[in-house]
Amino acid sequence: MLKKINRLQKDREFMKVFKIARPVNTENFAIRVLYKSNKIQDTRYKQITNSNIQTSKTVIARSSKDEAIYSKEIAAPQTKLVARNDNTQRPTRIGIVISNKIDKRATRRNELKRKIRAIVREILPEINGGHDIIIQVKKAPEYPYNFQAIKAQIESVFKKS
Repeated sequence: MLKKINRLQKDREFMKVFKIARPVNTENFAIRVLYKSNKIQDTRYKQITNSNIQTSKTVIARSSKDEAIYSKEIAAPQTKLVARNDNTQRPTRIGIVISNKIDKRATRRNELKRKIRAIVREILPEINGGHDIIIQVKKAPEYPYNFQAIKAQIESVFKKS
């Protein structure tokens, strides 16, 4: 299983990639890559800790107007300013799509997904951050699935780009 931060999970995330990204086709796969900004730009909320008093208050405020939205008493004296790091890098997220038309047997579809996930885990450190990638199976490879053949097809797409 891929880490949660490396998975496309919501239907709207899948739909956005399907709508915008063009597929790169191999013999059995259509791979769509949507490049997203490398830096996280969402700075709507910051967490600010007031350290002037013994029992500090944590205020979550809008960064543009600094209007207090939420306040909570904390029994932690001498707390420091805590703000969200806006320079963090976006992780690459992967989604795998296998239709029932590929194979009616769930065990074979799941086996193919497991092999694709294993390949992605090997390739993921080499991919720059900030991509949303969908690997869609268009035609089932010959069963029993050859790991090396599947890996060669998927790696060939990433070497081109």
